[in-house]
Amino acid sequence: MKKRSPLYCRYNGAMLGIFMFLNRFEFARDLFCVFQKRMQQFLNEIDANFQLPTSHELFRDKFTDLYSAVLHVLTEKENGRNIGLFQPFTLGFGFLAKALDMPNQTDEAMLKSFMTESSLDPALIQEYAGQVPRDLGRISLDDVMNPALIFLQQLILPLEVETDTCFVAMPFSEPFNRFFPAIYQPLLEKNGFRSIRAWGGLSNEFHLDLLLTLIDKSGCVLAETTGLNSNVIFEMGYAFGKDKRVIQLGDVSKPTSLANTRGLAAIPYDSSKNKWEDDIVNGLGDLTMKAILKAAANKNAI
Repeated sequence: MKKRSPLYCRYNGAMLGIFMFLNRFEFARDLFCVFQKRMQQFLNEIDANFQLPTSHELFRDKFTDLYSAVLHVLTEKENGRNIGLFQPFTLGFGFLAKALDMPNQTDEAMLKSFMTESSLDPALIQEYAGQVPRDLGRISLDDVMNPALIFLQQLILPLEVETDTCFVAMPFSEPFNRFFPAIYQPLLEKNGFRSIRAWGGLSNEFHLDLLLTLIDKSGCVLAETTGLNSNVIFEMGYAFGKDKRVIQLGDVSKPTSLANTRGLAAIPYDSSKNKWEDDIVNGLGDLTMKAILKAAANKNAI
């Protein structure tokens, strides 16, 4: 497995910290199930090997133990395999502790140190944290998430474009959530790419800006076109407009067609056949991806 990239670590680590901090508050209750599910997906992705509570009350009551368990996974598990996620996690979590005026839940000196080590101005924390209302009795989820997502975008903007990182444009639903670790990640890894995807459960304009920044910082886009999900199509269009390489992937047993992309190279799969997932990763899908990448390299060499 390739080493996790700065983009992967900053985005995912900070999002885990943000979701972890928020999920225990009353204003997050309505979206608790969505946030809990996305956190669990990511914890599974990094082999955390523990389950988050599925009720808001239990998450809140067990929060201290859960926080300790997450820190163990980020800093100590498997000799620190996930250590790259620790600083961004601390910044996402600590940003909200500052924003909600809960200084006992973070270490301000550590936050400033981590910002400096990441070549970021520590003043960014206070700049965006100051935009969050302090009245927990009246605060809404958007009041907190909007500044947090802008802050996260600021963490990502200084990073270089990662030519070997591929952004996966996919629906936030099953079976595609299962496909990310089972199909997309191994297929990309076999072809020399690290993979990154956005976190679901968010829909405001600041999340959109952050998502587009992820595409900007990625070298290419793998787009799951099955079902013609509107978000995926938008992300494909944005990537084309930014002159990113876009690789389409779709289920031929559920045919859909975009007239303007019909002639572009794509990786087909047939979910009605036996062992079709293995065929994507180790068979025709892998061969097709290698051919697409070789053709692109030859074109660039001309």
